[in-house]
Amino acid sequence: MIYRSLEMGNMKVQTILITLILLLSGCLGVADETLNEIDQNDKFPDDDAAFLDTDDDGMPDILIGESTSTPPLVEDTDDDNDGFLDVMENSCGTDPMNATSMPEDLDGDFECDEYDFDVDGDTVFNDADAFPRDASATTDTDGDGMPDTVIGESSLTEDLDDDNDGWSDVDETACGSNSLVATLMPVDENGDGICDAVSTDDDADTYSDDEETQCGSDPLDASSIPADLDNDTICDALDDDMDGDGTPNAQDMYPRDPSKHEDVQGCINTAALNFNADANLDDGTCVDAEDVYGMMMNFIENETWHSSFSSAEDIDGDGVIDLYTTMLAISAPAQDSWIMNQVLTSAEGMEVYNLTYFYSNGTIQLSQYAASEDGETDMDDQVLIHHQYAENPMMNSPEWMHCEELSDNTWVCSDSEYFTEGNPDSATETLHAYTCADGTTIMSSEVNDGTEDCADGSDEPQFSETYSYTCLSGETIGLMHVNDGEEDCADGSDEAKIFQCEDGSNTYFMSANDGGADCDDESDEPMYNVTEFSTFDCMDGSQIYLSQVNDGIEDCMDADDEPVYGEMTETTEFECNDGDYIYLSQVNDGAADCAEGEDEPSFDEDGEETSEFTCPDSGQVYPLSYVNDGYDDCYYGGDEPVMEQEEISVFDCADGELTIELSEVNNENPDCDDGSDEPVYDMTETSMFDCDDGSQIYFSLANDGEEDCANGEDEPYEEYVENSSFDCADGETIELSLVNDGTEDCRDGDDEPSYDPITQQELTSYQCPYSGESIALSLVNDGSYDCEDYEDEPYGAVEETLFFTCEDGDEIPMSLLNDDYNDCQGGEDEAQYDMGEEISIFTCDDGTEVAFSLVNNGDNDCANGEDEDYTYECADGSNTIPLVFVNSGASFCQDGSSESDAQESTEFTCFDGETIPLSYYLDGGEDCSDASDEIDFEGDWTDCVWDADAGFWVCVQSMPQGLWSGEVQDDGSMIVTIMDEETILTININPDMSIASVQSGDGEDDALYTAGTGGHDLAMDMTLEEAAPPFAVGFDGESIQEATFECNDGTIIDFALLNDGAYDCAGEEDEPDYEEVEMSYWICADEMEDIPLSMVSDGYADCEDGSDEVLTSTFDCYDGTSITLDMVSDDNMDCADGDDEPEYEEGQDTNVFYCNDGSDSIPMEWVNDDYDDCGDGSDEAEGEGHGYGYYSVETLGFGSDGLIEWNGGSITDSTSADGMDLVLSMCDSFEEIGEDVQIMRGVDCGDDVERWSFADIAAGNVVGIEFFDDDGSGTLTNGDMFMITEDLETTEDWNAVRLAKGMAYADENPEVVLPGFTAALGIISMLGAALLVRKNE
Repeated sequence: MIYRSLEMGNMKVQTILITLILLLSGCLGVADETLNEIDQNDKFPDDDAAFLDTDDDGMPDILIGESTSTPPLVEDTDDDNDGFLDVMENSCGTDPMNATSMPEDLDGDFECDEYDFDVDGDTVFNDADAFPRDASATTDTDGDGMPDTVIGESSLTEDLDDDNDGWSDVDETACGSNSLVATLMPVDENGDGICDAVSTDDDADTYSDDEETQCGSDPLDASSIPADLDNDTICDALDDDMDGDGTPNAQDMYPRDPSKHEDVQGCINTAALNFNADANLDDGTCVDAEDVYGMMMNFIENETWHSSFSSAEDIDGDGVIDLYTTMLAISAPAQDSWIMNQVLTSAEGMEVYNLTYFYSNGTIQLSQYAASEDGETDMDDQVLIHHQYAENPMMNSPEWMHCEELSDNTWVCSDSEYFTEGNPDSATETLHAYTCADGTTIMSSEVNDGTEDCADGSDEPQFSETYSYTCLSGETIGLMHVNDGEEDCADGSDEAKIFQCEDGSNTYFMSANDGGADCDDESDEPMYNVTEFSTFDCMDGSQIYLSQVNDGIEDCMDADDEPVYGEMTETTEFECNDGDYIYLSQVNDGAADCAEGEDEPSFDEDGEETSEFTCPDSGQVYPLSYVNDGYDDCYYGGDEPVMEQEEISVFDCADGELTIELSEVNNENPDCDDGSDEPVYDMTETSMFDCDDGSQIYFSLANDGEEDCANGEDEPYEEYVENSSFDCADGETIELSLVNDGTEDCRDGDDEPSYDPITQQELTSYQCPYSGESIALSLVNDGSYDCEDYEDEPYGAVEETLFFTCEDGDEIPMSLLNDDYNDCQGGEDEAQYDMGEEISIFTCDDGTEVAFSLVNNGDNDCANGEDEDYTYECADGSNTIPLVFVNSGASFCQDGSSESDAQESTEFTCFDGETIPLSYYLDGGEDCSDASDEIDFEGDWTDCVWDADAGFWVCVQSMPQGLWSGEVQDDGSMIVTIMDEETILTININPDMSIASVQSGDGEDDALYTAGTGGHDLAMDMTLEEAAPPFAVGFDGESIQEATFECNDGTIIDFALLNDGAYDCAGEEDEPDYEEVEMSYWICADEMEDIPLSMVSDGYADCEDGSDEVLTSTFDCYDGTSITLDMVSDDNMDCADGDDEPEYEEGQDTNVFYCNDGSDSIPMEWVNDDYDDCGDGSDEAEGEGHGYGYYSVETLGFGSDGLIEWNGGSITDSTSADGMDLVLSMCDSFEEIGEDVQIMRGVDCGDDVERWSFADIAAGNVVGIEFFDDDGSGTLTNGDMFMITEDLETTEDWNAVRLAKGMAYADENPEVVLPGFTAALGIISMLGAALLVRKNE
């Protein structure tokens, strides 16, 4: 402590010296004795030795000399009263005169840490303390930074293993070892972390030493463990239920088999659907997939069952349910009976239609009920239709044109055109096998499928070609595969890359960022955040940007920023022979509009057209009947009318010079001279064009129509380039225009004619290069063609001769500069601008984004290069082209390598001996004349049988392929499910192995077939009235009954008399009545308006200046003479040409004809003009009803399309009881029925006029009627046809053809009376029976 005393002494001396200095200077305020004043800063004015007291505690900071106070003052040892002695603060470096300046003192003992031997105050000197600044810890035996012991609160964590030997202090204490010495550790023979002194399982095998001793295993050997079958930790020697099945060993027949304790009977076949894992004795109840399928088919084919189905229908597609349909089907195959019932219910719950077909043993009971919207019954009929054949619609077997059995006993079948074009011996022919070149066979469906199935590959087309293509994924393919619509490269890089526009449309990727927008929404070009300067003034006073004008969106309040058009007018005309013009739409319209009728087609006596039309642009000649027929036959479409709308909206250019149509504004093409019709943006051009003299101009000035470079090289330049040449005798080549021009241009002068000096006969000749003949040289370049190949006269073309060089060295014509398309790879042929911030991005496949302006810039900015288009390098390396140009039909490579020259070497021999390329086989198009290249087989089927009479195969569908699963219920029943890609089939099997139900569907629309009749009686009511099958006749011909017209006074006239030019009705309503339209006019004196000539001199001033009534003024005739105005329009022709009297022409026809169906009305002038203007055709003189022509037998109603094969009886046996008759009748009116076929049904028909059996008609016994058995069935069926000719003789007039069976008429069948009801609703039954009437071609 000596150094501290010395230091304190030194500081005291320093303090005294400072004080003396201050005293001498008067700063401490000692009174000047001469002035006898007291210093106000002296804390002890009465004591000469003291003056300072920093902490105001009454003790002077320092005494200089002896205190003169009584008692004497004592010097202060802590001047700032902060608890630290001044001497301490001087030593520790803090200010003893400042209470806020204190030394660090961790333990608060007022000894600064710098000189404190126990900084944390824990009584352990710093040098011996492992944690000198933490009073809660002092020792750290293992030096790991964690104290052995922590007393009190501390941020330190107490060490649980003081010697760091891996054993905790607690364990070492328990095991009797020293926790502070790392070398003294507990004994642990088995290394289980528990010392031997306390362990009960020395070998750590989870069994205690005592247990192992009792169970007979070694407690010191971990590999020796007791036997424990059920793993319940009780060894078998001590376990009274060693297999853990709940049955004590003493009562367990199988004490070591936990799955049983006694014998269990059941299905033990693991492949069976009802496999019983608990069974050990097979009881013969196993059921596999084949068993279930057989049970199901037997159920469908033999058992009585029913199904039901219902759905909600939105007929008009408005999202609201219009009606509900319910379908019920009952099948009783053993009784040859079935029922189909369909009920339609309105959205309000009212039954509007109920239809039932009940079939049993050749008879159909038809029940049909229909109600109107007001609930009134429109139809309620029940009839019997006998002698019908109807297969069960719920269990039909598939029918095929041709089937063949495979070696695995399955069948494949085909409906290909080959068989319908004259079926070969289908029962014995084998066509499914294809013979490879090596003699082996494969399925024909494997030919040309892209995979080599023959060992020698002969089932796939073989090609040879010169060029190949290397995919980006590395493989090499033939060039023929590029752009063929199929991806042959693993990465698809052999197909032209497509860019999808933001609006969903597509364009080629090569179009992206090419300088011109190819997407309608311009999303294939970069977008920038630019400022527009140009505006447009709306009529309401507001302003919009000019770029918003003519953009398809109405931005102005009054929509005046978008074009407005007038009425549609025709712009195409036809010139008549007399020079008059008519609209092209009037040509070939059925009415002669030219005076001589040449606007309508004309024909000769053989029916050949003699009239022609010459296309106005191409000069092509077509029959006049091709004009105005809806199809463009002329190359430029000049044979069809063109309708246009004249635009009435305009735009005034800013300079006031021009007014243009508004549709020309903002169309990227300046139409105003000052360019004010196109938007102006804040853009700075950054590209320059170098002129030949070294000067520069903005690049946008190149190819702008004005020469900005001194020599004009910034604009395209064209000159004539001759392409014809002449070969001189010495090998030199000169232009053909130099031959025979009077000047020798060849060195030997052989380009000029030479003559015999005596005879003057020409000695020189010229051989025509292509046609080969020789002509005199003097005929070359003489202005006329003398060679057949026209090569004796010069020819050439005007070509551009100035070019722009791209950065990659390519040259392009100057006319391609600034054309809004990047013709140079880098786009440097287009002006470049500082567009500001780019706001468009391109998203790479990995999700990263790059600026859209980087697309197609030649660099891969995306990691995988998807921002660049696919390209193809020509074989000679001369050029790299976009891949889309490969195999495009035009060569883009100089060596022709952009087009495949592949030649196929493989062939397929058609069955008729014709050969076609193998690549045509099964390609979807019939290339063989006999269609044998498109025989496509389908499988799998079983039990196919050839029906020789019907001419087709009938097959049973093989067991469905899919995932079969079975679940056995507690009562012994089963639920079997099969799932394939499209359907789910669920079979519920009763405990007695009978089918309870079969449910088939896709999980949404399911059909449920349930055992039993569902409470419906299958007994037919045989007392009902008999009806004929629901047959009607389609008619194509002319009605035998002429149409009539009723005049206003009730008189009936022939319809043909309408619009014939003569009045036949007393009120003249049978002819057009045209209003007069005045064509003449008069110009008022002020020339501001014109009025009809009939208003002149009529006593009323119609001109604003009144000049039409100044009767003393003159009127100038066309011939130059003049008359006074009072002579105008006075019904007297005073001018020689009569032009002083009004002239009129026919205007609109005011007489109206009303169409029969009430749908429309038309002018009378349209009646009988050979064109159907009424929707029902009633404006033309055609009678109503049937007549001479072709007829087809059509079936109508719910069962008309395959549900029931309606049969009209034999047409070969005239004695057959089920045969039908053809009846002629006279009916009062007709109604059109049917959907696909317009069928006329007679209404209120009288007695039969004539009747013949179809058997007699088919036998040819009825003159004037011919019958065609369409399906060759020998019975009257849907699609059969007959023809009635004028050779038919009848005793009375008739207008209707009907089919009848006895006194039951087919057109009175309930399904014919209301044929379109279900069809109109568009309902399709759950079994696929179409409700639409089928048109049999």
